[in-house]
Amino acid sequence: MIHPMVSKLSIIDIHGVRRFCIGVLIALPFTVVLSFFLSNPVPVKLVEFDSEKIEIVSAQDPSQIEGKKNDLISGNNEFNQRASSFPHFARFMSPLTKIQADAIKNNSPRLTIIINGLGQSRKIVAKVMELMPSSVTLSLSPYIKDHNQTSKQLNGYEFETWMDIASLTLDKTSDPGEVALNPTHNFERNINAITKQMNQKTNITGILLPPQSLVVETPKLWKSLSSDLFDQGYGILDNANAIVSPKLFFHDDKRAPYIKGDITINTNTKKEDILKSLYSIEKKISDQKNIILTYPAKTPAALDILSDWINSLEKKKITILPLSAQAKL
Repeated sequence: MIHPMVSKLSIIDIHGVRRFCIGVLIALPFTVVLSFFLSNPVPVKLVEFDSEKIEIVSAQDPSQIEGKKNDLISGNNEFNQRASSFPHFARFMSPLTKIQADAIKNNSPRLTIIINGLGQSRKIVAKVMELMPSSVTLSLSPYIKDHNQTSKQLNGYEFETWMDIASLTLDKTSDPGEVALNPTHNFERNINAITKQMNQKTNITGILLPPQSLVVETPKLWKSLSSDLFDQGYGILDNANAIVSPKLFFHDDKRAPYIKGDITINTNTKKEDILKSLYSIEKKISDQKNIILTYPAKTPAALDILSDWINSLEKKKITILPLSAQAKL
């Protein structure tokens, strides 16, 4: 005698098999039709994703910009030889034209302009490339993305490129970031901060120390940091207000590319105030013969003002020099 439970399971299995067979017979025609369509693949268009890289677009043609290589001179061999002790400085400094070399030799009125804070806005970078002569020096923010791509393209337009160094300052409204130089930290922590800021970045002639930087208020610490930067082969532009120790201008008993800046303009202000500052610089040049100006790249309007002013300097016989030419080697 068959157990009732086994008999019941057998009936369920028979009904399940019957339903399965019916399903296969119904699905078969649809499978054949679908396979016909799948045998003809539908083309898929490539999807392009947005890139975070800064793509610089300039109205200038690199082959037509001021400062062509055939206008450059091979002079200053002694200067170049002394600069070779600082590899990055020597490699990325701009060669001088004959007009620039003569201005230095004859102590004619001359001016170095550094546009700093570049790289955070591609519109600002593109405008710099469009408006500025290659004799102007550019300094990139330590926090920009794709530093090497940007600096390489700027070098292609014959601009000399430096890098801003983040540092704590007296300006409490600005945030220099977590890796800023800090006078309350020891040498090792500050060197680690510099390393993080400059990590894997190329085309750097030297670094710019911001105005009101507090690290120079600790002379022994700053002397050690400067020495380490010289060991790595970089130049330094010191825009801080503190008086500089003569020892900073020497490294391993040789003259070092330590440059003291003269003026930093506030460009986040009215046009009239910017022009007033620029005209006062002209007067100082006539008296001192040589001025180093740092000009923060805050707005496109500020760059337009600077461009118009630079265009007026040639008639006044004021020669623009790259920042590296200001080193007393």
